Amino acid sequence: NVSGNVDYCPWLDAPYPGGNAVGPVQNINTGEYFCTIQDAINAANDGDIIVVHDGIYREKVIIDREITLINGSKPVIDGMGGIGISIEANNVTIDGFNITNSSYGIWCSASGFVIKNNTFWYDDWGFYWDIEESPVSDYTIYDGIVEGNEFYMDEDNDATYIYIDIDYGGDGPYDATIGNITIWNNTFYMNGTTATGIDMSGGIYVYDLYGGNISMGTVNISNNKIYGGDYGIYFYGYFDDLTDVSVSVGDFIINENIMLNQSSYAIYLDYYDAEYWDGSTTGVFGDLIINDNTIESDDAYGIYISDYAYWEYFYDNASLITGDICIEGNEIEVEDDAIYLYYSYGAYEFDNNASVVMGNVYINDNIIYDSSCGIYIDMEEFEDMYENATAIMGFINISNNEINANEEGIYFYAYGLGYYIEDNTSIAVSYTHLTLPTN
Repeated sequence: NVSGNVDYCPWLDAPYPGGNAVGPVQNINTGEYFCTIQDAINAANDGDIIVVHDGIYREKVIIDREITLINGSKPVIDGMGGIGISIEANNVTIDGFNITNSSYGIWCSASGFVIKNNTFWYDDWGFYWDIEESPVSDYTIYDGIVEGNEFYMDEDNDATYIYIDIDYGGDGPYDATIGNITIWNNTFYMNGTTATGIDMSGGIYVYDLYGGNISMGTVNISNNKIYGGDYGIYFYGYFDDLTDVSVSVGDFIINENIMLNQSSYAIYLDYYDAEYWDGSTTGVFGDLIINDNTIESDDAYGIYISDYAYWEYFYDNASLITGDICIEGNEIEVEDDAIYLYYSYGAYEFDNNASVVMGNVYINDNIIYDSSCGIYIDMEEFEDMYENATAIMGFINISNNEINANEEGIYFYAYGLGYYIEDNTSIAVSYTHLTLPTN
């Protein structure tokens, strides 16, 4: 005897003896119905769209082909303590799911993804993107988009984690391409935890390449709301041990986010390092733009840029040109420093004809309340330069800011600028356009 509620799958869409067998999961391209998400994926072709209707799907879903997985309403994927969805193929879209009871809500080892309109309910980790490769040919990582999701965290891990490591092992010439990374219009609920909302501290690394090209797209982290946690946004990257390589890096943009009640840092950036560049290696880095964010915390730093100018061990004709830094229109109320900009090793151990040209700095129109220091600029270690090495830094413009600080309003520290330089080396650092606020 059968009693209570019973789920049947498949079922008939009309009374017997008529009707067709249907299920809660459908491949739109073929019209076929399935009882599980995994069965639908296993039968799909690249480019297919799979619709998942209401229900709780207790599955550990593996996506190994280029498909779009969308919701018919708001289905729940219960990862049963494991990985809720594992993405193993490029160009996958996941749109509109509740994902819960998972060690990793979505684990991704591919690229070209769109993760949007999903809700991650108290998974250990939310979206986790991990690419670690040692290629022996050209290698491409396609654009990645994380948009319109909600993350609820009660573990001290990461809501969104990104790690890219491309190690050429001294081989080449090859082309390494990393597309744009967009994290847009998401909401992170992390109160009561030491989680990180957007964690890219694992790094974006490309290194040990001899000959070829590196292209890094634009990183855009904008219009997110981040509540609580230890760090709101955390980033690190480097391009290391390159010989005769052309490096192109897009803008890094952090605009119009709301970050409240972080315990350490709202924004912590260890900007792209450049180390051990030899031969004819050349680099052009885009602008760093941090505009129109709202940051409030009783404990944290506001905007903390660590090691912005970490360029060291340039030899032969290695050269780097960097864009401007724009920190404008932010409203910051924190206990520690509101805006901290640290130039470390801006031109350290440059030899032969090595050179770096850095753009201008604009810190304008910010409103700062109750911070320890309003704006702190720390510039160090432009030193150990030989032969015809050169380092040029643009002007610093600080204007139209409203600062209410408990200690210094604006603090500027410089150390080791021009220490131990020889031959025809030159350093040019311009302060001539520095303008102080009137209030």
